[in-house]
Amino acid sequence: MRQRNLRTTALLSLTAVLCMAGFSSDHPDEPCATCHEDVLAGSVRHEPAARGECGACHDADTRELTLPRAELCLTCHVEVRPEDARSPHDFFEQGRCEVCHLDHASEAVHLLLADPLTICESCHAEQAGRRSHPVGGGIIDPRSGGQLTCTSTCHDPHAAKYPHLLHDDDDRRLCRSCHEDKF
Repeated sequence: MRQRNLRTTALLSLTAVLCMAGFSSDHPDEPCATCHEDVLAGSVRHEPAARGECGACHDADTRELTLPRAELCLTCHVEVRPEDARSPHDFFEQGRCEVCHLDHASEAVHLLLADPLTICESCHAEQAGRRSHPVGGGIIDPRSGGQLTCTSTCHDPHAAKYPHLLHDDDDRRLCRSCHEDKF
């Protein structure tokens, strides 16, 4: 037991020495993945992290984020906040990107914690049985050719000009974009 504790202490000490002895501001970014390769485990990667540009978000010496998370994310991802948005998603408005997204890498699109439908239904389970439109399970979006999810065609996951985070609601234009023959 004592020998295992000594090995653990030695390993932690070596790691601390390596991280502090020039593995910060002297060599920004590149060494991070040397010790933190698990951070990039996933097929979808945040571009700065994938390029080893950890300093784009993290302070080189403290490893802390350079700004509060939501403010930091919006410095690059300005497109998720339309200027005319009047209907923000609660988590987005609160700056809680991490409720749906991972920071560095994921197996799901847009660095999501899971597939888009699973993410939405994790909070909106009560609406799963009474949707106005079928989604998931092989339902194909005729415009993109991909699986139809809540956010692929109808709702914006962050903020929208129209109520209920709809992409459009003028004279059912959103519905008619796929179902012109029904109107």
